[in-house]
Formats: sequence, C-alpha cells, structure tokens
Amino acid sequence: MKACATLLAIALVPAHAATILAPEDAAVTDADYIAEGARFEAVGEYSGSGGFFSNGSGVLIGERWVLTASHLTNFASGANFTVGGTAYAASRIITHPNAGSPFSPNIDLGLLELATPVVGVEPVSLWRFGSRGGILGEEATWVGFGFGGTGLTGSQEFASTVAKRGFTNLIDGFGDSANFNPATIVSDFDRPGEGEPVTRLEGNVAPGDSGGGVFVERGGRMVLAAITSYRGEGDGTQNSDYGDFSGATDLFDHLAWIESETGIAAIPEPHAALLGAVTFLLAIGVRRRGAR
Repeated sequence: MKACATLLAIALVPAHAATILAPEDAAVTDADYIAEGARFEAVGEYSGSGGFFSNGSGVLIGERWVLTASHLTNFASGANFTVGGTAYAASRIITHPNAGSPFSPNIDLGLLELATPVVGVEPVSLWRFGSRGGILGEEATWVGFGFGGTGLTGSQEFASTVAKRGFTNLIDGFGDSANFNPATIVSDFDRPGEGEPVTRLEGNVAPGDSGGGVFVERGGRMVLAAITSYRGEGDGTQNSDYGDFSGATDLFDHLAWIESETGIAAIPEPHAALLGAVTFLLAIGVRRRGAR
C-alpha cells in the first residue's frame, strides 16, 4: 500500500458501494464480491427521508440498534433499515453530538433505534481494541450496499446493479497522517502488478456504502472496527478507480458514546482485559500491604 502521505489535498465525498478489481487484472468476478458481502448478514440497507443523503448502509449491533453514518442521519426525519429481507422502521434517529456538517462530518456516526426487534439476524460484536493503532496494517473487509464498477472504469452509478458487496483492503493509516479527519482510517485501492501488496478481493468504496461496516478478524470471528464514511480521489478523478481510497470512522474513541445511547458494551480485547485484571490485583495487594 502507498504511504498515506501521498494522499494530501484530495477532495472527499460521502462513500456510497464497492468498485472491484478489473477482470483484466485478477481472476475474480463481481459475484465473488457479492458472495463476500453475503457473509455479513448484519449489514443492511439504510433509506431515510428529510436528510441530505437518503440511501446508504448500516450495521445491526443490537436487536433494535443500527450503527450508521451521521451524514445519513443528520436532519433525517425518518428512516428504515432493511436486513434479512425485512424492512424495520426507526423509532428514534440519533446523530453524534460532534457530527458537524453532513457534507464534511467531524464524527461521522449515527444510530437508529428500531421500533421492533430484528428477527433472524445476529447482531455483530463491537470490539474494544487494546490501542487505537492496533488495526493498522491489517486486512479488513468493507461491506455495504450500492453500485459497482472496477478499478479501470470507476464506479458505475447508472450502469450497474445495486447489491451488497464486500471487498478487502489493508488499513494503511489514520486520516491525520494525510491531513484528513484524525477520527478515520484509510485504505487505498491498489492495482495488481504495480508493486504494492494487493488483497484477493481488493476494492474501494463508491456511490450506497456510507454507514456500512469495516471488519477485522479477532478470535476466529469478524468484529466491527469502523463505519464507512467517505471516498477520496488519489489520481485527480473522483470515481473510486485505482489510486483512490476509502475512509471510515474508527470506533475506538466512540465506544463510550455508543454504550451510553444503546447500553451495548464492546468486548474488551483479551490482553487488554488481562492487563486490567492484573493491575487491579496489584492495586489490591498494595492496599493490603499498606494496611498492615
């Protein structure tokens, strides 16, 4: 992957689905990306009214809770979340208090509280990583709804099928390493044969992916690490082709806000939990010795 420093002064726009490796470059098809997306049943489709952006994605994190992007929820007067073939109406729409403008969000996170519980779909797990940089360099899977395209054509907003797709990419760094939002992570879309590591299902966000999930593997399962926020142009053309990049809001600093609104706590990373337990036991020992 290219260093994030090469992504300076790139215009950002909300992210909306996935562009994929061109068939000329790899023996994969759009069906492979759709099959990858289907593995993540908790990622559903967002449709809203009254806001600036009406269509996108969301992730089921509790039987009545959906995590999505604030540029979808900001100013929305109503919303539906479709998952497992069923549409669920939101009874409450919550936008992060520090979201900022929907066109240039600060903290691009929003929540839907559904009027009825989701049936037949297991919510994803939130994960409390040991450190904010703990996912850098890892392969992540980005999942969301929208139009397709390839690294050569870019996103094809009016010439491709809307579908849930999943693509993989290495997490290159945080937004502040490229003078972007420090609350985000970024991955660039590399072309095979040009000297950069390329994952098997390399891709980029493009127009429907906003609010979708970015997942990494922990303990044999895929856990939610970030929420898709934007795409950036790395080659002068804002179309999610090779050289462009994907941006997502890292959840590391926002788990407390999510828990305060939903009551859903993140699973602590085992070594972090063990360290906390050891620290607690040592503190007890010190107090006991001091009491003698």
